[in-house]
Amino acid sequence: MKRENVIFSIIFGLIAILSIFLIQPFISYIILAAVLTYTLFPVYSLIRKKTNQPRLSSVISITLVVVLLIIPSFLVAQRLAQEVTGAFSNFELSTVQRLGDYLSGLMGNRVDFQGIIDSFFNEVRESIFEIAPNVIGSIMELVLGLFIMFFVMYYAFRDGEHILLRIKQMLPLETSLKEKLFHEVRTVTQGVLYGQ
Repeated sequence: MKRENVIFSIIFGLIAILSIFLIQPFISYIILAAVLTYTLFPVYSLIRKKTNQPRLSSVISITLVVVLLIIPSFLVAQRLAQEVTGAFSNFELSTVQRLGDYLSGLMGNRVDFQGIIDSFFNEVRESIFEIAPNVIGSIMELVLGLFIMFFVMYYAFRDGEHILLRIKQMLPLETSLKEKLFHEVRTVTQGVLYGQ
């Protein structure tokens, strides 16, 4: 083998490995995009028949995904966060202090529950400040992941039929086996998504 070919192969291999590491955190978003595209492809087809514009139909289909799936998920998460915050704000320290006084009377020595609770909340506050950079990083990863998901969905809606045709052509199987394979994949996917 020529020296140039070896160097090219090594560089290509390193770039391929680096690409895998870069894409790895977003594989779940890509798979979710494929599943959502497959699930909503009949809706996309209906919209495309009415608009006769694949790009616009793809954008409308993705907008439906955002409206029907993403926004309700964020609203539920926000409501859950409000409930947790409300539980902490409704937490009356005087009740705990009275309970502490009662227990201190039973045990015979004074326990400073107010100090323990203050210390606990200070530790929680410090922990929140420590994990804040991780939360911000997670939010950025989520935003980037959603962008990748919508990007994949756009092209999967728009060019999905052509992509499937290319995959069928590239498979090293007989035509009857290709059709059987795609039929089985379709059946299993529909069974998982829609129930049996």
